[in-house]
Amino acid sequence: MEMEVNSYHHQGVKRLAARFVPMAYSDDGLIEGFYDPECYDPEEGKFIVGLQFHPERMRRPESDDFDYPGCPLPYQEFVQAVKAYQKKKGSIGRNPRLEFSPLLESKWEEEELMGFKGRSFDLLRTLEEEELSKNWNSRKETEKFERGDLGTGNLRG
Repeated sequence: MEMEVNSYHHQGVKRLAARFVPMAYSDDGLIEGFYDPECYDPEEGKFIVGLQFHPERMRRPESDDFDYPGCPLPYQEFVQAVKAYQKKKGSIGRNPRLEFSPLLESKWEEEELMGFKGRSFDLLRTLEEEELSKNWNSRKETEKFERGDLGTGNLRG
């Protein structure tokens, strides 16, 4: 299978560790992607890969389209692995490390991102930054901070 991805860097992997296997090459033979065969099977909830290209940087501005058609594939397989892992481990509530923020969960449902539109990591970062900013900058929290009234365990000098 051949796919097109970006390759605009000057660094590369010269020699992989013994446990890794190349899975993608550039035209000049540079390793663009690799994986650990023991820890890579998205259908079983396993996903350890290394990429030399940057799929997150190849979206067209204000669009879900990618400049290179191969760039969404790592995200799609990651989402597939997360879903498989959740299914294998049971309810998401039993493993709090896998819980998504309610804000992201509602946004995923709203924009149908669980099927993957290619904006998952950017969306997560943006939503979490907005939420943190909104909470931190609220007048009430700012006033508490200025007074030094941060609740139990507060040290005053």
